Formats: sequence, C-alpha cells, structure tokens
Amino acid sequence: MISENGNLLKKLIKDGRPVSEASKENSKSAESEYLKNRLKISKFDVSEFGIDEEFDERIIKEACRLSDERIEYEINKRVDLRDLKTFTIDGKNSKDLDDAISINKNFNGNYILGVHIADVSHYVREYSSIDKMARRRATSVYLNDRVIPMLPPEISNGICSLNQGEEKLTLSVLMEIDKHGRTVNHWICESVIASHLRTNYDDVSDIIENKDKKLMEQYKDFIQDFEEADKLSQILRDRRMKRGALSFDTPEKRVILDENRIPIDLITEERRAANIIIEEFMIVANETVAKHFVNEEIPFIYRILENPHRNKNKVPSTFITTYDLGLREIELDEITPLDIQRMINSVPDEGVEELLKCIVRKANRQARYSSSCTEHYTLATNCYCHFTSPIRRYPDLQIHRIIKDYLNGRMTEARRQHYGSFIEEVAEISTLKSRTADRAEREAENYYRKIYRAIQESYLMR
Repeated sequence: MISENGNLLKKLIKDGRPVSEASKENSKSAESEYLKNRLKISKFDVSEFGIDEEFDERIIKEACRLSDERIEYEINKRVDLRDLKTFTIDGKNSKDLDDAISINKNFNGNYILGVHIADVSHYVREYSSIDKMARRRATSVYLNDRVIPMLPPEISNGICSLNQGEEKLTLSVLMEIDKHGRTVNHWICESVIASHLRTNYDDVSDIIENKDKKLMEQYKDFIQDFEEADKLSQILRDRRMKRGALSFDTPEKRVILDENRIPIDLITEERRAANIIIEEFMIVANETVAKHFVNEEIPFIYRILENPHRNKNKVPSTFITTYDLGLREIELDEITPLDIQRMINSVPDEGVEELLKCIVRKANRQARYSSSCTEHYTLATNCYCHFTSPIRRYPDLQIHRIIKDYLNGRMTEARRQHYGSFIEEVAEISTLKSRTADRAEREAENYYRKIYRAIQESYLMR
C-alpha cells in the first residue's frame, strides 16, 4: 500500500513540538471527534440500494444454534486432510476465511494444488430461514466503513471460517498441474482440514518480493510453500495471458478511515505477489469445477461474460494509425481477447495504454451468472463458475449443494429437475444483487473521498 498524502490527522496536529505517544493519540482522537462533529459525518447509508444491513432475531438464533454444532460424526464420512499442510492468505483484518490452499509436487515434477473451500452448505440447508435470507441478499457488501455480510457473523466469521488450528468441513479441489500450467488431472471431494497457518497478503508478498529476514524467520516452516505457490501462480498467469485473457490491472486508490469514520488517508493498493497467488489459484479452481460439471451435463450456475455488442463500440482508426498498432478500424466483437491484449502491449506510452484499456473496458459487457455455460470473454475461457466463496456469494453456496448431491450419488432425475427449475432465477437475482453491491461500494468510496477532500481544504484554510 502506498500513501499519497500521508496521515492527514498527523498534519492536523498543529504545533509540531515533541509530545508523548499518549499525547499524540489524544490529539488525534480529539481532532477526529472535532472533524466528525464539524462535518456531521454519518456512516454511508445503504437503504437507497435496498441492502439489508441487520439480521432479524430469528436468523441470529438459528445461526447461534448452528454455531454450536459439533462435527465429530461428520469427519469419518469425509476425506481426512487434517495432516495436509494447508494455509490461508487474506487481508490482515479479514474474519471470514473461506478458502485455504496447499501445494506440493509429485514424483513427475507436476504441482499438486489444493484449494479447500468452507463447506457452508453443510450448515446452511436449502429452504432454511438462513438460506432464504441469503438468497435475497445474494452477496456480501464491502464498504469503506464496514462489511455487510450475506450470512450472520456466527457462521461467516465463526463456524465456517477456516481459522488456524481448527478442524473445519470443506469442499476440496485437488489439481495436478504440469509445468505448462495445464490441469492434467483433478479430484473434487468432501473433506475436513485444520489450517496450519493464517497469514496475510503483505507478509507473504514481503517474503517473496523482498526476502524480508524477520518475516522469513517467522514463517520459516512455510517459505518453500510460498515460493512454490509463487512459481505456480506465474505459470498459471502466463498460460492465461498466452490464451488471450485480458488484464486491466491498475493500482486502485482507497480511502482509509479511523474509528470515527474520519477519512485519514488515501492509499494506492497494489496487486502484489500474494494477491496474484490467490487470484490465480481461485481462477483455476473455478475453471476446473465448471469444466467438470459441463462434462457431466448437470444443471449448474456459471459465470459468463459475452463479447462486446456488435457495432456499438470500436477502437477508432485514428487511434490505431496514430500509435501505429498495425490494425484497421475494428469492431470489438470481431476480435479475440488475445488481439486486444497484443494491442495493449504494443502501445509504447503508459498514458495511452490506460486510454486504450478504458476504451475496451467501456465496450465490455458486465459479467453475469447464467445456467448456460458460454464464454468468459475477459478470462478467455469457455467454462467458468464461482465456487470459491460460499460465505459471501449465494451462487457458490448453491453450486456446493449441487456438487455434494453429485458426489454422494443423489443426483437423480428428480434432483436434476429440482435444480433445473430454479437456478436461472438464482442466477438472475444474484447478478442483480452483485451489481447493486458494486454500485453501493463505488458510491461509498466516492462519499468518503468527498469528505477527505473537505478535510484537506479545511486544513489548508487554517
């Protein structure tokens, strides 16, 4: 994370004379309270988006009951992976840890990548009160000042969170991946794990990128795992880029708030080594699961993104000739993602590159959920789903139920008809709710940025 303007509240401590740490904290707290009262800062209001923020008492009681469930009777029915070296990489403040990974090599040098996902469906049963509520919400919402979870914290942060050293029920995808990034074999199973380590993006990235000695000593038993994960993520990413996946990666700016919701800093979040590891591992797991169930011809929920609309957007000929891209004026639905990627890579100037990325982004449709498996244009794949986040996305939760019926021999014709009758409705609701959540998250960011600018102006006027 790169700070652009520094900690604003430090600037607002006026006289600059040496003071104790306690005095500094008192000054910052007093300044924060002053600003909160002066600017009348309230938390961002999500009511206009139709987002439910509170859980009713019945849901809380049911969640508490579920959190008291014991899993001993269930362990013997599952593949026991408690001795497998698994670990989680999340944000430092994350509480809903729904994915763990493991990485090894087999006798022929291929990687054995394990992606282990919290088995939320074991606890949130279909048609239960919690399930009906989760279907209405469809997604968690991540705002600057708070998280509005899809599921009650007793579930998302408690019984289903893959906390270090705790036995947890999971669905695992174990993939054999060769040196070219091809998944040559895979196994999907109900499992139980006990995560061996909870770590975070910054620490793992500092180890991989900077060889931080203190962190390497702290995580000495996992250094090889981190390094192998980094190598494999680069192999997977290179394979995706070669097949034409589009990457619009640009550092994102985010407002940081203090405990009074006062914006105190504007930082640039960079995608570092650990972020790329998790992103690539989740992508390959989602793709592997989607391909498996397409081949089985079982009703399923896919994540799709079609070609841009014909004749609606073009890369202008003046743009192409000015920057010598060697292409005619093109309609975006006539070319592959690989063509676009090559164009972006051929632009010599970074500013022009961002302009071209902007043109292509605006031309792209939005990704959506569907019961039909068609292409995901940006990922350059014909088969993709969301399997890896059932704590925060309802389609993933529904997919887990389908997978478990399939694994346990319950996918009868009646069950096929059951899933086939409503998964399109789930796809439509989830698409709508996820887009609403995206809008709310953008508006919350804009709201606090305005306050941040107002505070800066207030400081400059003193």
